[in-house]
Amino acid sequence: MIDLASSALGSRRGLAKADHRIALVTGAGSGIGRAVAALFAEQGWTVYAGILSGQTAPPGTMALSLDVTDEAQIADAVSRVVAEQGAIDLLVNNAAINPAGSIEGLGASAFRAILGVNVLGAIAMTVAVLPHMRARRGGMIMNIGSGMSRAIIPFSAGYATSKYALEGFSRALWHEATPLGISVKYIMLGSHNTGFGVSEPDLANDPPAYHARLLKMAAFANQTLTRAAGPKQAARGIMRITQRHDRQLVCTVGFDARLARWIGALPFGLTGRLLARLFR
Repeated sequence: MIDLASSALGSRRGLAKADHRIALVTGAGSGIGRAVAALFAEQGWTVYAGILSGQTAPPGTMALSLDVTDEAQIADAVSRVVAEQGAIDLLVNNAAINPAGSIEGLGASAFRAILGVNVLGAIAMTVAVLPHMRARRGGMIMNIGSGMSRAIIPFSAGYATSKYALEGFSRALWHEATPLGISVKYIMLGSHNTGFGVSEPDLANDPPAYHARLLKMAAFANQTLTRAAGPKQAARGIMRITQRHDRQLVCTVGFDARLARWIGALPFGLTGRLLARLFR
């Protein structure tokens, strides 16, 4: 059992009970988002789980119909939580999609869809929650990222671009929100076996010149995921970060996330050649 008594969120204002914490988690219908929502609920938090149509909320949480590309649903969800609880202590921007393929195969329309969920969805949620946190001068916003924002592998352009952008947004948000008493964390996740995985590339959309390397990349990525820890381990790492009393923005969860952060600090000429050799 993780002791939350010393949580950095424990001093928030405007609540009758000091240990009564409110979390809103997007993408909570499956994978890491579901594990995060379930663990926080187990630890005594009041958790609102943002789910899509046809999904079910984790046990012990309250379901919110929440498509992060729908600004009306975002406004309704945030308004409901604030009306029922008086505040939001923690926003976890977790909702994401991850289509695989070459840049040509994905095309601009797929990039718009990926960025719409993974980046613009997180921005829209943050914009909706910020006024409430700012008024109380407290709260935490967690943006769930990936080691691929630093160590980018071939044929991950859609997902990697979105996480690179999400990290940039998190850095800008940190500068604006931290002086107002709002904690901002970019969670650099490593590989976790969530079922999210890397979908088999639709080779019909990709020029034949890419096929062999695409299949090699997909096999490598899925093999890596089968050996990876499950979503509960990621959720525990995320939970521990809520207890930190620091202003650190980028927080890694998982060994390969720490490795990716190190790789990202190396010259691209070196890492690019290594990755090109691996997937040629």
